Amino acid sequence: MIDDDHMNILAITQMMTLRGRKLDGAIGGNKGIECIQKRVDLITQGVSMYRLILIDYSMADVDGPQVANVITDLVAKKGIEKPFICCFTAYSEATFKQKALESGMDIFLVKPMTQS
Repeated sequence: MIDDDHMNILAITQMMTLRGRKLDGAIGGNKGIECIQKRVDLITQGVSMYRLILIDYSMADVDGPQVANVITDLVAKKGIEKPFICCFTAYSEATFKQKALESGMDIFLVKPMTQS
């Protein structure tokens, strides 16, 4: 999960752990891009690519659509299957959803999220 709010990362990590899933967290868009780049670099050593990436829309350093663009370009250049990218945001306006989906995100979810 890529978000600039540590509490959001903690809450989603706890939800995913209860469902038997492991979640890596990155605080901010730049850190998220670094983590994805490291994961891509490790693929040649047998590490698999993330299947799902949750990205906040609005972050102070690099916003979610920019991160999604970088991820999409990176996996395309490496010939890796693109992970499912979920925009996870407090914004509910159609313009934000449109920009998120155009950036390479696959789904747009509005916070707050419940376990169901």
